[in-house]
Amino acid sequence: MVNDNLAGVDAGADIAVDGSNVSIVWAAGVLTKEEERTVYARTSIDYGETFSAEIAIGNKGLGACACCSLAVEYGQGQKLLVAYRSAFEGVGRHMQLLSVDTTEADSSSYAELSSLQQWELSSCPVSTNDFSEDYQHNDWLVFESKSRIIQMNMSEDSNPELVAEPAIRTRQKHPSIAFSSDGYKLISWAEGISFTKGGLLNWQLFDSNGDPVESADKPIINIPDFSSPAAVVTPTGSFLILY
Repeated sequence: MVNDNLAGVDAGADIAVDGSNVSIVWAAGVLTKEEERTVYARTSIDYGETFSAEIAIGNKGLGACACCSLAVEYGQGQKLLVAYRSAFEGVGRHMQLLSVDTTEADSSSYAELSSLQQWELSSCPVSTNDFSEDYQHNDWLVFESKSRIIQMNMSEDSNPELVAEPAIRTRQKHPSIAFSSDGYKLISWAEGISFTKGGLLNWQLFDSNGDPVESADKPIINIPDFSSPAAVVTPTGSFLILY
């Protein structure tokens, strides 16, 4: 599937599907030269039977963080949304959003870039992010910035918002987001977690108006080593957090 741009594929890839459209997206480049890394994609418009050539859709001048993962999703208008962390001049770990028109033969020429959140850090934060769609078909993104979990409604001209303060005074990592059919939103994340070490599970529920739902005392749940949380909705409409 990927033959030419495999160097430094350390944080994995992601895939997005919308009808007959299938896109595989990854970041590549020498790990020790983060400022020269960028984001690549291959896209199919026939359910994955055939794919386009490997195309650089990121801005090579911004770089791509070596160990931070990216998230992809098809948004409104069949635009491919790619959220990834740059590595501008080795310290610009800013959250970037690519909006790509994959219907064009050369998608790299139709990739719009916007910066969502600034974060200057001299080392890779090893962060993750997640997309989801609410019941009104708005696209939402959750990501880590400055050791806190941030949420954004990508379908509106909204600003990044802090999800919640941590249960303990430590770094929040690995957010995941899910919506129920009646508009409730659940965001889960981990605290006191590192690249291989587990930590404390935490979460915040929001009602259909976007207001936080107060809950009783949360049980103390420790995430095992080499794991992270994932929020999902069951067929019955209940929320479930996997780890």
